[in-house]
Amino acid sequence: MPHPIDILRKLHNFPDEIIERVQELMVDEHVRKGYCIESLRPTPGGTAFYIKKGAARTFYIDKGREYTLSFAFDDDFIITNTLTGIGPGVPMNVMFLEDSDIVTFVHSEMHQTIHEGISDVSPLEWTMFLNAILYEYAGYLEERLFNLYNASARERYEWVLRRYPRLGEVATTTQIASFLGITKETLYRIRGGKYSAR
Repeated sequence: MPHPIDILRKLHNFPDEIIERVQELMVDEHVRKGYCIESLRPTPGGTAFYIKKGAARTFYIDKGREYTLSFAFDDDFIITNTLTGIGPGVPMNVMFLEDSDIVTFVHSEMHQTIHEGISDVSPLEWTMFLNAILYEYAGYLEERLFNLYNASARERYEWVLRRYPRLGEVATTTQIASFLGITKETLYRIRGGKYSAR
């Protein structure tokens, strides 16, 4: 998926000054492998993370058990407000699986700053920018839904390896199995060529 600023440049013919002011609202940082952003709760519009380079996993913990929601690699987005369907009081966590360069932006904060401080950016233009990001993300969600709900366990595993070629290098068997909605034992059988769908 394109960098948020590249999306903005593609959508609007803004002067460099406005692009720079919007870019100032995005926090660029380098995080180390194992760094975890814990207890992210849904906010209006959500918090978005753009993985410029690296790998991350989102998960939640319910009744002491960890559930992997998604993986993200180079040029992928993580949007935290997708957690609202899990249930009240269940926060999302983002763990980085390798050293990563990320861009963080909180929609509500950016919207307020742009609305109050950058008069040359209209609400319509800002909405178009957000919609473009969501459109990119929706394409991934559609692909994910199709593969996770319409495919056999083996097909799901084959899809996730095509989608994330480096997944096996950074994620554990338990994390991958949780994401695919299968048991570790099933995943071991698939990898060992001993799985047969019933």
